[in-house]
Amino acid sequence: MDDFIVWTNVKTEISTVGNSIALFLEDELDLKLKTFYAGRTEFGLSFLSYKLFPNKILLTRKAKKRYIYKMKEYEGILTSAKWTQEKYAVHVRALTAFTEHAFTRKFRNKSNSRGF
Repeated sequence: MDDFIVWTNVKTEISTVGNSIALFLEDELDLKLKTFYAGRTEFGLSFLSYKLFPNKILLTRKAKKRYIYKMKEYEGILTSAKWTQEKYAVHVRALTAFTEHAFTRKFRNKSNSRGF
């Protein structure tokens, strides 16, 4: 399943774009959209663990909690000597890479200063 989002400042334009996409998918690719939703964006849109706004991307609360949990878990594994520094670094880089798509520098700095 693929998801996509269309942003516009013109309310009537979203219906036109949505209908054009639905027709293309059905006629050209033999696919049918499950749900077409047009809504206001001032509160953002939760999408793939991110909270999307027209001009910025944040992490959802659940994604932040998972990041903190995983960092603590990785620190514990490293401290118990089950992982080498190299293996720890690989895991932390992957976890941090996910957060770098969003506006999270302040969150990561604050989280990392807590000792994990």
